[in-house]
Amino acid sequence: MKATDVLYAECDDVILAYRVLNPDGSGMPLVMIQGWSGVKEDWGPFAEALAQDRPVLIYDNRGMGESGVPAMPYTIEMMALDAVSLMDRLGWHKAHVLGISMGGMIAQQLAVAHGERLQKLVLGCTGHGGGDQIQPEAEVLEAFQYRSRERDLREMLRGMLWVNYTRAWIEANPTLWEAAIDRAMAAKRPRHGFLNQMNAVLTFDLASRLGEIDAETLVVHGTGDVLIPFANARLLEAAIPNSRLHALENAGHVFWQMDDGDSARVVRDFLAH
Repeated sequence: MKATDVLYAECDDVILAYRVLNPDGSGMPLVMIQGWSGVKEDWGPFAEALAQDRPVLIYDNRGMGESGVPAMPYTIEMMALDAVSLMDRLGWHKAHVLGISMGGMIAQQLAVAHGERLQKLVLGCTGHGGGDQIQPEAEVLEAFQYRSRERDLREMLRGMLWVNYTRAWIEANPTLWEAAIDRAMAAKRPRHGFLNQMNAVLTFDLASRLGEIDAETLVVHGTGDVLIPFANARLLEAAIPNSRLHALENAGHVFWQMDDGDSARVVRDFLAH
C-alpha cells in the first residue's frame, strides 16, 4: 500500500512524527491515535486494513517514538491539540477519529472541544477517566512496578506487557507473544515520555461531559481486557448519546492484534455507512 515516508510537523511546542497511508484515497480521512507508550508502528495491519478506503494518519504522540519529548507534564487537552495541528497540517478540516486506550481519551477530548472537526468517532479499549472509571485489579497495577535495574530489558517487558493481552492468548500464541516483545524493544519509548504521558492519563476526567459528544460513536472493547476492564465500555455507551458497543469476545487490551481482523471489519463497516 502506498504511504508517505515519515514526516515531521512542528506543532506549537513539539515536533511530531507521522505518516499517511493511502494519501490519495478518496474516502473521508481517518486519524488514528495511539495509547500510552504506543507508537505508530504498533498499529500494524490494522491501520493498513482501514486505509483501504481512505487516507489514514498515524503518528507518534508527544513523548514517544520519533516525536519530540517536551519536559513538562502532558495533559489530554494538550495532546488533543496536537492531533488538531496535524489535521491542519494535512488540510483536513474534518475527519473520522479513532483512539485506543489513552488515544481514546484524546479522541473523547477532541469530540468535546473540537467536535466540528469530527465526522465519526471510534473509541477502543478506553474509559472516561476520573474516580468513576472501573479500575484494574491489583496484579495489573503491580506489573508496572518492574524496574530495569532488577531485570534485563526483555524480562522487564515480559513482566509488563502481559497486561495488554490475555493469559490464554499468550499461552496459545508463543511466537506472536515473543514478536510483540521484539516490537516493544525496537521502538524508542523514553522513560520521561512514558511518565509525562502517565500524567495525562491520571489527570483526565471527562465523565461529566460525555453527553456533549455529537458524533456518531462506535465503542470497541475486548471482553478479556484486564488493563481497562470491559465495564468501562458500557459506561461510555451509556453516556454518549449516539453510540453503540461492539464487544470482542475474549480479546485483551490490544484487541486488534488478537481478534483475527474482526475489529478492522467492524470499524470499516461503521465508517463506510
